[in-house]
Amino acid sequence: MAGKDTIRVFPRKHFAFVQRSRTDDGKIVVAGKVETKPLEMIDLPAWVKDDPMFGWAVKDGSIEVLRDREAEIRAELDAGKATSKRQTKAEKEAAKAAAAGAGPSGDDAGDPAAE
Repeated sequence: MAGKDTIRVFPRKHFAFVQRSRTDDGKIVVAGKVETKPLEMIDLPAWVKDDPMFGWAVKDGSIEVLRDREAEIRAELDAGKATSKRQTKAEKEAAKAAAAGAGPSGDDAGDPAAE
C-alpha cells in the first residue's frame, strides 16, 4: 500500500499533475510534476490532492483511490478486462481490414497493389 506521503491510485486515463510554488520574489515555478498511464496503478505524491484536476478525476471516476488491498485487486481485474476488450477490438478491426482487402476468392485479385 501507499506510504504516508503518497496516494495509490488506479487511473483509467492519462493525467499530468503539476505542483506549483511561489518563490520569495513572487514568481510561480513548477516544483514537481508527475504523470499517470492509463490502467496502471501508481503511487502519487500527496500534493496531487491539492490539484483541482485530481479532485475532478476522482469525482468522475477517471481515477480510483486505492485505500486497501481489495481495491487494488479490483483495479487489477478491471485493467485486465479493459486490456482484453482493447485487444479483441483490435483483432476484429484487423480481420475486417484483411477481409476488405481480399478479392472474392479470398486472394488479392483485383487489388492493384497486389500486381
